[in-house]
Amino acid sequence: MQKLIKIKLINWQSFYDNTIPVSGNILVTGENGAGKSSMLDALYFVLAGGSSKFNLAATDETSRSVETYMRGTIGAEGRECLRPGPNLISHVALEFVNTNGESLVLGCALEIRDAAPKADQSFYLIRQGHIQDDLFFTLEGEKKKALNAKLLQERANALFGDRSFAPVKGTKTEIKSQIARALGLASSKYYELLPKAIAFKPIREVNDFVFDFLLPEHNVDIASIRASIHSYMEIRKDVEIDEKKKEQLESIVSMNADYEDKTLQKSLLQALSVRKGKVSTERKIASLEATIKTNASLIGDEADKRGVIVAQIEEVQRKLFALSGQDWYKALEENQRNLLQAQKSVNDLMPLLSRFNRAILEESELARSLSLKGDFSSYIKSEDFAGFQTALSGYDEAFESRRNALNESMALRWGELNEAKQKQQGLQLKLDALRRGLPQYDYNATTLMKIIHRGFLEEEGHDIEVHPFCELIDIAPGEEGWRNAVEGYLNTRRFDLFVKEEYYDKALSLYERNKGPYHIHSVGLVNVAKLDDRDARPNSLATKVVTNDPDAQRYVNYVLGDIICVDSEQELKYYDASITRTVMVYRNKASRATRPEIYATPYIGKGAYSAQLASLQKDLQKVNEEVSELSQSVAEVRSKLNRASDSKRKQLLDSPNYWRQYADLLARQNALSIERQKLEEASKEGGHGSGEDYAKEKAELEKARDASLELQTRLQAESDLAARQIRELQEDLKESSDELSLKTADPKVAERLEEFAKKNSSLSPAEIAKQIASLTPQISSLERAIISAMATYINEFRFDSAASMENISDFLTEHSKVVGRELGQFKKELERAQAECANAFKENYIAQIRKHILDEKANIRKLNKVLADKPFGNDGEVYQFVIARSKDPSFGPYYDIFTSKDEISSKDLFLDSLDSNDSALMKDLFNRLTAISGDEKQEKLLRLYTDYRMFMNYDIQITNREGEISFFSKISRGKSGGETQTPFYVIIAASFDQIVHEGSFDKEAGCIVILDEAFNKMDASRISATMSYFNDLSIQLIIGLPSNNAKILMPYVDTTIGIVKSRDRSYIRTDTKLAQ
Repeated sequence: MQKLIKIKLINWQSFYDNTIPVSGNILVTGENGAGKSSMLDALYFVLAGGSSKFNLAATDETSRSVETYMRGTIGAEGRECLRPGPNLISHVALEFVNTNGESLVLGCALEIRDAAPKADQSFYLIRQGHIQDDLFFTLEGEKKKALNAKLLQERANALFGDRSFAPVKGTKTEIKSQIARALGLASSKYYELLPKAIAFKPIREVNDFVFDFLLPEHNVDIASIRASIHSYMEIRKDVEIDEKKKEQLESIVSMNADYEDKTLQKSLLQALSVRKGKVSTERKIASLEATIKTNASLIGDEADKRGVIVAQIEEVQRKLFALSGQDWYKALEENQRNLLQAQKSVNDLMPLLSRFNRAILEESELARSLSLKGDFSSYIKSEDFAGFQTALSGYDEAFESRRNALNESMALRWGELNEAKQKQQGLQLKLDALRRGLPQYDYNATTLMKIIHRGFLEEEGHDIEVHPFCELIDIAPGEEGWRNAVEGYLNTRRFDLFVKEEYYDKALSLYERNKGPYHIHSVGLVNVAKLDDRDARPNSLATKVVTNDPDAQRYVNYVLGDIICVDSEQELKYYDASITRTVMVYRNKASRATRPEIYATPYIGKGAYSAQLASLQKDLQKVNEEVSELSQSVAEVRSKLNRASDSKRKQLLDSPNYWRQYADLLARQNALSIERQKLEEASKEGGHGSGEDYAKEKAELEKARDASLELQTRLQAESDLAARQIRELQEDLKESSDELSLKTADPKVAERLEEFAKKNSSLSPAEIAKQIASLTPQISSLERAIISAMATYINEFRFDSAASMENISDFLTEHSKVVGRELGQFKKELERAQAECANAFKENYIAQIRKHILDEKANIRKLNKVLADKPFGNDGEVYQFVIARSKDPSFGPYYDIFTSKDEISSKDLFLDSLDSNDSALMKDLFNRLTAISGDEKQEKLLRLYTDYRMFMNYDIQITNREGEISFFSKISRGKSGGETQTPFYVIIAASFDQIVHEGSFDKEAGCIVILDEAFNKMDASRISATMSYFNDLSIQLIIGLPSNNAKILMPYVDTTIGIVKSRDRSYIRTDTKLAQ
């Protein structure tokens, strides 16, 4: 075997440069604080490949580390450590030699650079190397300087050969594996037992020894079982949710199909109406074009006819010109000119008089529309201009007064209209928000929630859950008739906010800081930590409410638990506090009716959402009607004001007396007519009648000419009107074409329009309009129902969309996604998840527990074989571990199931192959393991049931040379402490010896076993026997004992290392026995 023959410590706690030759079993001793534990930690550090779990035998927590050992931390006042410099190199090295004389140095070079917090660790092996000063130091003048890892490698290769130095690198596990391989040991088992041996303390119970040393922990990880259960529950939850989603979505899809069908029907009717209108317009245009063409022909005919008449007029005019030189004719022409002038004056005055009279009539009509006295039409007949002016002046004053009143009315009604529109806008915003799934609560609660969310994000770096009371509770099934009572009694408490207990103080601080700036008040912040577990009284208002939240339930019981529900107001007085369905409350010896406005809008539970939506829609409809009425009223007042602005009273007051002017002109015209009559009679008496004949002929011709011109003008005007109508109709036709294109842009409309038009060709425009009017409210009703269903879906399932018809595709896609998941497939997934639960229980728990039990029983059998081959002491005692089912009824029954030879089935959730009693046991165990409460008690129980060692009972059977058998559990109470420790140390040593002989390496093993403060209760004979037993094993002991206990062990070890400390420096004296 390989034996440790030398130890090297450089700059390790109070050791500066120590080379310690050793042989055989080693005792390390010294006063407390001299450095005994520091040396053992150094040895363990190298053997364990860099383990930083120092002073494992200490009973208290230790803060020792590689760096504190290197620095030599002492914590003295004004002197924290022995080596404070920024750069430091330390070494710990062990030299082994085998029976062939082959040496091996195992060590670690440690270096701190530039005051780094962590040291670089460089493990190494030196084949055929030796511990000597020139390996670790170089001289700088007369001062030795420790070499770092790189220089150490160069020095070792120079001293012992180029390939003698082998770095040991990798993870800690890989480093341990390389070290164990170099020492010829089975890595995992050695490193499992080594720290337990160092930390071992004398015990009296076999079970404690098993747990502390012999059997590894091997706790079973049941995360996969919990994960399987979680997966199963999640799938089942998803199925239930999808069932609810499917029901709501199918309702939406069905209503939408009806909506689309009616909308398509309406669109087809509208398209048909536009199409019929377009055809009618085209026909009108054709008719007007024909009229223009006909008129053009008639206008040409009239022009020709008028040319002939004009020639005839010119011929008569020449004849008249021949008569113009005679006196009587001159007088007659003068009279004619004067008469024409008089007639012209009359004609010129007639429009003015007509406008004057029309203005009087219009003003009279305006006066009537303004409810004023002002009927001036009688003055037109009487022509009493002075009376008219007097009446008009009085009317002017009344008019101004009336107009001022209308302006005041306009301002008032305009204000009312704006107020109503603001209310309309507010209700619409609330409705839109509610359709998007945003709850509409009291301002104070909403604002405080935002403040708390923002405050935690900004000041704590995370958000928290904040819930109004109304979100956490609901009206109990079958108790909807008590909703008003619950809503009304809670009033503003419906919006009291709940936060987790640990966040209450911070949330309250945010409330206090912001209540002033944001003007928030009345909303409660519930201190859930102070809510007790009182029960609600039977038939109290609390029994009408349900909740899944424990804190909310306690608050329900606290607030509503004493309010008794009664059917009649006459029963109220029989209780200290009571309430009726009509929200009549009796408390403090008085009955009070609750204002209906308080509970008119429900906020509690899922049903509140639909009710709020319906209430808002109703309020909005009422306000819409109010806005419509006010708009109509404003329009009427505005119309009156507009008509008032057309008043001509001022112009009438400033107008001349057109009636007098007209009368004077008529008198002159009559006088001239009489004069003309006399001149014509004188002309006839003198034989000058031909001039008159010519004049009549000319007048008749001119009349015919004018008639032709008038007809031509009328025909041209008719054509111009037709042309203008054609242009207007063409605009209408373009609009109709555009509208028809728009209507047929929908492929469904375009595809079905032709067929629809043929089937409904007999429909008149009025019938089409009637059908459209009938469909419109049906579509609107469906739209409201769909939007309401959308909003309910969004609110219940937190669906990322908005409740509007523009987003219907989101819901159709969601329907396809949800319904597309076949429920049969989900059932298969549920069956699979259930099977996985059972399989995980079997494979990840039952199989692992069984494996660990069987594996460790096999290891115990191997250990028992080693113990049987090596009897202890003069009595030849053979120690054997005995394992049976646990005596604890909470664990023992499972042992038989775990160790059964029968294969455990998992056909159903639990183990059909077991009998009913065992099956019940395993189901109970499954429930224990998969409970996810998270409390400390549950976690402790979980640790116990996942530790395979708990299912077994342990004892040590002791058989002496005479074949007499005894059990440690029965004899230990009557023996001394030293006697009871002997079997444990024997088994510890045998366990390490077992590791040596189980190694699969073709080399001698070097098995170092470190025991700290061992044998402290044994007498000399027991120590002698135990050490004699150890000497027969293939292990090398290093035992640490304080000075006062060391003398009794010194005779039985090969090397004693005595450590003395002076002025923060440890000094070593080594006594080594020479081999016999």
